[in-house]
Order: sequence, then C-alpha cells, then structure tokens
Amino acid sequence: MLMQKEQELAELEREHEAEDLAIAEKNRLEREAEVSKRKIEREAELLKEKQEELERLERNHAELEDSAAVKLQASVRRKEAKAVLEEKRRQHQAEVAKHEAKQKAAQAAEAEAMAQGQAAVKLQSSVRRREAKAMVAKKRRQHEEAVARHKAEVRAAAEAAAEAAEAAEA
Repeated sequence: MLMQKEQELAELEREHEAEDLAIAEKNRLEREAEVSKRKIEREAELLKEKQEELERLERNHAELEDSAAVKLQASVRRKEAKAVLEEKRRQHQAEVAKHEAKQKAAQAAEAEAMAQGQAAVKLQSSVRRREAKAMVAKKRRQHEEAVARHKAEVRAAAEAAAEAAEAAEA
C-alpha cells in the first residue's frame, strides 16, 4: 500500500514536472511569437515607409520626366523598386506565416499543459478516494476489534458470574 502511494506520488511529481515543462515551453514560444510579431510590425512599418518613399519618388520623377530617355530610366527604376518591394512583401508574408506557426505551437503547448493538468487533478482525486476508502476500512476494522473485545469481556464476566453463582450454591 505504501509502495503504491509512493508510486502514485512519483507519478504525480512526474506529471507536474511535465506540466511545468510544457508551460515553460508555451511561455518560451509565446515570447518568441511576440518578438517575431514586433519584428514583423517593424518590417511592415519600414515596408510602408519604403512604399511611401517609392510613391513620392515616382511622383517626383513623373513631374521631372520630359524626355523619353528619362522616362525609360524612371521606368526601369520603378520596376527595380517594385521588384525590391515585391521581395520585401514575400519576406514579410513568410515572417507572418512563421509567426502564425509559432502561435499555433504555443496554443498546442498550452492545450497539452491543460490536458496534463486535468490528468493530474483526476489522479489526485483518485488517490484521495483510495485514501478515504482505506481510512474507512481501517476505522471499520478498529470498530469490529473493539466490539469483539467488548463481547469477550462480557462473555468472560458472564462466565465469572456463572462460576460465582455455582460456587455460592455449592
């Protein structure tokens, strides 16, 4: 019984350790996700600034362009800028996807931690029920032993009284 309790206690400790590790992993993933989110937001702001700068430059160039050569050169620059912008957009989308994957991993870790916590609570409840049953059984045995002792004492007293009565008659 004691070994079983020790095993159950060791099992609970392992589950609590696993739960603590899962929570620590979840927290780490959330921190990483938050860092990624801030990085993505900074990159989005830079991207927006670059877009605005590109638009401003395009407007300025459009106003300054008179000759076909200048227009051709501006067109090439716009295409290059658009290609750079498109590459930045792709990188941004990749960062967003990575951030979402980290968030999903954090959510999965949290769900796992909750499931482990629920299993630990069920095991604790089971252990408490077993302990209560054992305590009730122990009290029942003690009561039965006390009743048996009392009956033996009453029987012994009755026999002593019967012997005393026989001795008094004789």
